[in-house]
Amino acid sequence: MNLVWGLANLVGGLALLRSAAKTGRPGDAWDGRLVAFEGGCVAFAAWMAATERLTHMNHKERSAD
Repeated sequence: MNLVWGLANLVGGLALLRSAAKTGRPGDAWDGRLVAFEGGCVAFAAWMAATERLTHMNHKERSAD
């Protein structure tokens, strides 16, 4: 699963780089790509929050001593 996730990140990153290289003038105002970027950030944050809540992968459970 990590391999698939890593490849998806690589493809997405390369697509963003290619898109940025075609803009012509660095520093131009953002266009619809900003909304797409923000949507990706929100989706990733929601996915991380949901999986952490359901799986408790990144913290230890407290023992009931």
